[in-house]
Amino acid sequence: MKFYVLLSAFTCVSLIVPTLADAEPPHIREDPLQASNADVTYQVVFQKGDQVLGSPTVSGQFGREVQIEIANAMRVTVVAGEPDEKGQSLTSASMAIFEDNAWQPAKVMSMTATLSATPSFEYSVEGTSYRFVVMPRLIVPAAD
Repeated sequence: MKFYVLLSAFTCVSLIVPTLADAEPPHIREDPLQASNADVTYQVVFQKGDQVLGSPTVSGQFGREVQIEIANAMRVTVVAGEPDEKGQSLTSASMAIFEDNAWQPAKVMSMTATLSATPSFEYSVEGTSYRFVVMPRLIVPAAD
């Protein structure tokens, strides 16, 4: 049996914690097989003004996309590549808002970073009060 330790302050996997009473919980497109063999977790903070619409933490595998969405509000699609010989992963996040009854063009950001060093993407949608914070984290097997 394998046990995993998450190197971050966020130790819960697949936890959905909407902070507004009337907020719809985020919808997560996550393959159960992918989640059970997770390499990386992503915590996503969806914010509109001073209100957090949701802050789920989801798991995924290297090279496989995970999508987290608050219906008719905000959407993130993330993917992280396998770490290279220096321990760095190419990670990409596509962030979009739903406005004027349609999904607006996504902002795509990428970085090469060591996922155990707590990197993050942060994006405020110009002309709106929407803000995204996406934090990918490496899952490291515990020493036997």
